[in-house]
Amino acid sequence: MELRGFSESTKESYGRTAELYLRHIDKQLEQTDESDIIDYLNYLRCVKKLSNTTVNCYLAVIWFLYEVTCNRQLNRKQVPYMKRPRRLPEILSRDDVVALIDAIDNIKHKVFLMLACSAGLRASEIARLRIQDIDSKDMRIFVYAGKGGKDRYTLLSKTCLNMLRRYYKGFRPAHPKGYLFLGIRSLDHISVDAIEAAFNKALLASGIKKDVSPHSLRHFVACRVL
Repeated sequence: MELRGFSESTKESYGRTAELYLRHIDKQLEQTDESDIIDYLNYLRCVKKLSNTTVNCYLAVIWFLYEVTCNRQLNRKQVPYMKRPRRLPEILSRDDVVALIDAIDNIKHKVFLMLACSAGLRASEIARLRIQDIDSKDMRIFVYAGKGGKDRYTLLSKTCLNMLRRYYKGFRPAHPKGYLFLGIRSLDHISVDAIEAAFNKALLASGIKKDVSPHSLRHFVACRVL
């Protein structure tokens, strides 16, 4: 996984998922076959009540475990991916985004949610954002090793820059790697879980009833609002 350039979060996720599968089958991997995978998928779908999309993610890890890690080929036709329903995601309106941000009292939370909807940053990218990544001269943000390990630049709005300056002036986060948003103990950057928790808290306070997540903010182009 390291040689393939997988991110740290992906490597951790693959490890956890593979461990869950091995615990479930409770026998040596070389003694298993397609029926064991099918049994596990049925367990995930019928007992754990996971969605088809999530079950497919588990299956992708299982195939990696067999075919890449153990160099063992099984009959994929006997274990098909589950059909995923094609539904359009719920979209946040301008009024929703304004209400969401207005519902936040914590300036730290307000800043990183503004970054999500005005700069289109993922939660993992916000978590790893560094002070040196904010380019106020050219009004852009450098995103280091985003999805797929790719670097890119994204736009920085004037409102976001002003809010970042207010936040930095009040907190002045100090970290050897220059992370902008620190975790509870300030030993590392904030976690994705903490960002999601802040979003869900703001969602509840704003009264918005839509089925959305922090990633929904990436679909909202709010430059004219923020």
